[in-house]
Amino acid sequence: MKHEYIEKVKTIASLQSETEQLIDQVAQCEIQIDKKQEEFDYLWQKHMQDKAKIEQQAEKIQSYELSIVANKESETIQAKEMEDRIDKRVKKILDQERDLMNQQKRINQEKLKNQDMKINTLKQ
Repeated sequence: MKHEYIEKVKTIASLQSETEQLIDQVAQCEIQIDKKQEEFDYLWQKHMQDKAKIEQQAEKIQSYELSIVANKESETIQAKEMEDRIDKRVKKILDQERDLMNQQKRINQEKLKNQDMKINTLKQ
């Protein structure tokens, strides 16, 4: 019986030693989990900050794109208006030139008519 008692005490001591080792391992794992959780929390916070920055940049880019489109539309309208003004000026100049040419033609015809009349008068 003494022998059985000694065996039981040894078994209990061995189990206590294993239990202590397991408790140490669990404690170390908890420490590692806490570190990993802190690291995860930090990375998640960083991720959310980066995501917010990306969204802000995307909004800025979209705003710039809208501004560029609006500027292009405005420039297109201004260019069209300028083109219309130039066309009107060119047409006006061409009309004036045609009128001057017609006037000069009438004057020349009148001069020619007058010369023909003088020639006819001189011939008679």
